[in-house]
Amino acid sequence: MNKKIAVIMGSDSDFEVMKGIIPVLREGGVDYEFRVISAHRTPSIASEFAQNVKTDGYDLIIAGAGMSAHLPGVLAAYTGVPVIGVPIKSDSSGMGGMDALHSIIQMPPGIPVATVGIDHAEGAAKLAVKMINCYNKTDSNSLSKPVARIAHDREEASGANVEKTVKVLDIYGISYILADLSNGLDLRDNNTFSIINLTNTDIEKIAKNDELAKDIVIVEIPQKVSSGSLNDTSDNIYSRTQNSESAAFVGVNSYQNAAHMVARIAGIHDSSMYGKVVSEHAKLAAAVIEKDAKIRAEARGV
Repeated sequence: MNKKIAVIMGSDSDFEVMKGIIPVLREGGVDYEFRVISAHRTPSIASEFAQNVKTDGYDLIIAGAGMSAHLPGVLAAYTGVPVIGVPIKSDSSGMGGMDALHSIIQMPPGIPVATVGIDHAEGAAKLAVKMINCYNKTDSNSLSKPVARIAHDREEASGANVEKTVKVLDIYGISYILADLSNGLDLRDNNTFSIINLTNTDIEKIAKNDELAKDIVIVEIPQKVSSGSLNDTSDNIYSRTQNSESAAFVGVNSYQNAAHMVARIAGIHDSSMYGKVVSEHAKLAAAVIEKDAKIRAEARGV
C-alpha cells in the first residue's frame, strides 16, 4: 500500500516555506495532501483531524508553524503517527524563528515531535521519505527484527542516558544494539532502521558516505551545554538543527522522547507497534487524571 503524508500549516502564509516539501515527496513517490489548520483559531478541526489521521489513510504528519508554533505538538498529542515539525520564521515576531523552534522541539516526555531546522521544509520532506523507507532497507533474508542503534561514547554519554533510552525501547519491545562510537559506526547489520545519537558526533556525515545508512532515520538529542548558560544551550539547538540535512531532533536531554519517536516510526510499518504507541499514550493520560484527582483533594483540604 502506498504511504500518504498530511502536510499541515498554521496559516496560508506558511505555504511559501512549506511548498518546498512538494518536489522531494514527488521524487520519493510519496502521496500528500496540504491543509491549513490552526491550533489556536480552529482547535476543534485540529483535534478532529489528528484523531482520525490514521483511519483517514495518513501515515505521518509534517506540520509547519511560526511564533508560538503549538500546531505540531497539538497534533502529536492526538495521534500515534510521527509528527515532523517545521519551525517557520515570522518577520512580525522579531525572533528569527527561535520562538517557533523552541516551542516545537521542547515536548513533554512521551509526546515527541521530530523537529527540523528553521524553514527547513525540504529537510522535513527528506526525513519523511526516510521514515517511510527505513523498513524497506532491512534484509528480507534475515530472521531478526529491525533494530535501533544507540550511538554512544563512553567518554561523553553517561550510562544513565543510555539507560533512559533503553528503558523506553524495552517498553515497546524494540530490539536495539549499543554502538560505542569510539570503535566506529559499523552498519553491516542491514536491519538497522534508526540510530539514536547520544553523542556530539555528526552521525549524518558518517551515514551520508555509507550506502547501508542511506535510509536510516537519525534521531538527535541536543545536549544541555556544560557551562549551564541558557544562551549557549539555545545556540547549540539552533546550530545543530540548522546544519542538519534530514535528522529528527527531539528536546534537550530528551532521551525518552528519542525512543518514543523511534516507536512512532516503527508504527508506520507495524500495526502492532502503532497499537503499543497508542496504549502508552493512554497510560500517560491516565496518570495525569490520577494526579488531577489527588491535587483536587489536597486543595480542598487546605
